[in-house]
Amino acid sequence: MTYEDLVEEIKKAGGRVTGQRKIILQQLVKHQDKLQTVDELLYACQQYNSAINLTTIYRNLEFLESLQLIYKTNIDRATSGYKLINLKTHHHYMICSSCGKLLPIEHCPMSADLIKAAEKEGFTISGHSMEVYGTCQSCS
Repeated sequence: MTYEDLVEEIKKAGGRVTGQRKIILQQLVKHQDKLQTVDELLYACQQYNSAINLTTIYRNLEFLESLQLIYKTNIDRATSGYKLINLKTHHHYMICSSCGKLLPIEHCPMSADLIKAAEKEGFTISGHSMEVYGTCQSCS
């Protein structure tokens, strides 16, 4: 996803693109191949504007998540990681527990059998996600 795509989606939703939000968006785009923690995002953003604080980061991440523009997952029990969502394709990920690198799983493992089982029970599936944790080749 490009910076311009993000700005367009935010404006379509009636959101504003402030100076601080621009910096946050640029950092999310710049590092979209890996999960970023709040601390990593804060540090990167403060290199451009020292007035950006944790509250600003959290508020913007919550806003972007409400627009379904970012993906939030737990890296470990105490840390969440954030990544831009690719609006054009549906992905599941293998996540490196050491460096946070995301490797997309190229096919969706949602099986027809699972869908049929849900339908049989009268369950309407509204979405799903899959995350596989381990160590990438670079960290092994």
